[in-house]
Amino acid sequence: MEHIKKVNPLKEDLVHENCCIHCHLPRDYNEEYDAYYCKNCNYWLEKICPDKTCDFCKDRPKYPNKEKVYNKIKEIKGKEW
Repeated sequence: MEHIKKVNPLKEDLVHENCCIHCHLPRDYNEEYDAYYCKNCNYWLEKICPDKTCDFCKDRPKYPNKEKVYNKIKEIKGKEW
């Protein structure tokens, strides 16, 4: 039986603009911060702009979903946290 190699067009050398660069799942858009992010990775897919007075970027949190970060820390530290 001949082995057929399956090619994933979203892997490594080819990056699809509508997907996360890390997990390749579809990206989401946050209107409050005017930026794309990945729900799965909890990662912003766009950098903060250099304008310190930008209403979208100046208060943008490090992670798109702070609750997801909190739950992960709670899971790692256990009930004592």
